[in-house]
Amino acid sequence: MSTDFNHYTDSYRDIINRVARLSGGSYEYFVEMRLNLMRKKLLTASIKTPSSILDFGCGIGATALIMRRFFPVAHIVGVDTSHDSIAAAKELGISNAEFHCISADNRDLGTSVFDTIYSNGTFHHIALSTLPGVVSAVKTSLKPSGNLFVFENNPRNPLMLKAMRDNPFDEGVVALSAAEMQCVLMSSGFNVKCQEFYAFFPTWSGPLRACEPLLRKVPYGAQYLTWAVR
Repeated sequence: MSTDFNHYTDSYRDIINRVARLSGGSYEYFVEMRLNLMRKKLLTASIKTPSSILDFGCGIGATALIMRRFFPVAHIVGVDTSHDSIAAAKELGISNAEFHCISADNRDLGTSVFDTIYSNGTFHHIALSTLPGVVSAVKTSLKPSGNLFVFENNPRNPLMLKAMRDNPFDEGVVALSAAEMQCVLMSSGFNVKCQEFYAFFPTWSGPLRACEPLLRKVPYGAQYLTWAVR
């Protein structure tokens, strides 16, 4: 991950809330949205709750805190290259969870360890030249038939691009398109089950938000989900 997130440990949540203000949603609101999407996909695969979840690029552990509520019995492992962020995550005292600082090449993730991997906004911080190797390490850490859920910012959404421009830890970062993400995953041997787009409308748009499930294949939501299986 090229951005040094050690500089943003104390301000991370506040920055996200500031750049997302046009959407009307808070940091926690969007975390819950993503985890709800992941849970629904797992249920379609007849998985009520995974036994082990890797939060790849876990940052300060705020997502893992909410993840515990969505998946009460899962063992959660959070990893990040930012040692300050990992220290902050450990201070949260989340039950049945552990957090580790990993190397930039991600070769310390292990082999066939996790049922499910969650990642949000992490892959676009990895240099394209090293991304295939990182994805390969992520794949190796999944158990056979394990599920990977990658959430990324959509470069086709103008409000998301504005949010990234206003975000200091996205400075100089280029968002990965859905097609690029799919290509990288498939090249590493993943079976991409689906790609869907979400967060089309601000929270204050009322009835329009009810239309979101009908727009999952329209490539203009603020973020997109790629669900892949080892």
